[in-house]
Amino acid sequence: MCNAACPSCPRNVAGTDLHYTDTWADNYTTLDQFKHWWRDGYNNFFTHFWINGNLGDFVMNPEALDILDYVTTDWPNIEYIQINTNGSARNSEWWTKLATILKRRPHVVEFALDGLEDTHHLYRQRTSWTQIIKNAKTFIAAGGNARWIMTQFEENKHQLEECQLLAKELGFCEFTIRSNARYDNGQYARVFNKNLENTHNLYGADISAQPLFDATKSKIHIQKSIKNQQASTTLIKKSKWFRNNYIKTLLPNENIAPDTTVEVDCVFPKAGSIYVDSFGNVWPCCFMGINYSDDKRDGLHTKVTYLDKISKDETYFNSQSLTNNTMTEILTNKQSFVNHIVDTINKPFEVSEAITCYRVCGKSTESWNNKNYHKMLDARWMRKKNE
Repeated sequence: MCNAACPSCPRNVAGTDLHYTDTWADNYTTLDQFKHWWRDGYNNFFTHFWINGNLGDFVMNPEALDILDYVTTDWPNIEYIQINTNGSARNSEWWTKLATILKRRPHVVEFALDGLEDTHHLYRQRTSWTQIIKNAKTFIAAGGNARWIMTQFEENKHQLEECQLLAKELGFCEFTIRSNARYDNGQYARVFNKNLENTHNLYGADISAQPLFDATKSKIHIQKSIKNQQASTTLIKKSKWFRNNYIKTLLPNENIAPDTTVEVDCVFPKAGSIYVDSFGNVWPCCFMGINYSDDKRDGLHTKVTYLDKISKDETYFNSQSLTNNTMTEILTNKQSFVNHIVDTINKPFEVSEAITCYRVCGKSTESWNNKNYHKMLDARWMRKKNE
């Protein structure tokens, strides 16, 4: 669940109201579900608890405070808690309660503030800069530790110093910047409104402008290119044309054969971490967990990556479900998805076996050479682990 419409987020298409599949359903983890997932006591082994929000924002969860209350009282070895949020939801009372709960353990809440009020909305659509600042001030005043994280674009980079000074003035314990890791083509993010109009683009700090994407022409093109497609004037049909054409532009255009041998350097086994999504499925990392869109597993990504296998094999998919298995059973099962992937990428492998791993952490990819996700995550996890 999320209140925002960020254009590069995988929960929607380019910031519109369209989802990548027709079967999308918002979902959140309940306290009872969460307790059931850790019924074997495996939670006692964890020292870090990071609420990342792959397809949603934890603050939108109706039982968010209850889950955190449970973690901070019943998970004895938790040394550090981190929450990532756009920070635009809830009222002052809620944020005060959050701070009261989190003060039990070392923690930080990371507020996504992409510039000042006149630039923040360019990416963080449907969020309120003023409300985020108010919520952050309330949280800090109640004793919470807050980090300001700013996604840097060409359009807001001139405000970097001013944002840093404001963060210090407001009492943020840290200020950090990052590049947008979800550019449509590795260069810029396209931003659309509810009417499927490409209103503007957001560029990396050193990327020159690119032309806007013409949704109208794309719909006409799709209509003509599909044989025996009956023309329709309904919004649903037009939306599907737009979505299908837009998805095509997201698919990688890599000149690499499926049997090409590649290598990765995965930080997550090193950090001893695991990712659990809102359905209770266990993945090696959050990048993996983004590869399906709902409980029917028929999203875009499952159709174009190796995860297509588990979308067709219910038994295989359930091997990673905490609803049907305990964490102990999943991690000790050599046939589980988590262990299968870790075993695969620990040595050179054919790219088709773990294409998500290659795209994110492949040693020959742009991500590896320029963004280096694994080093960023490695530094953050290891720093906290060693403190």
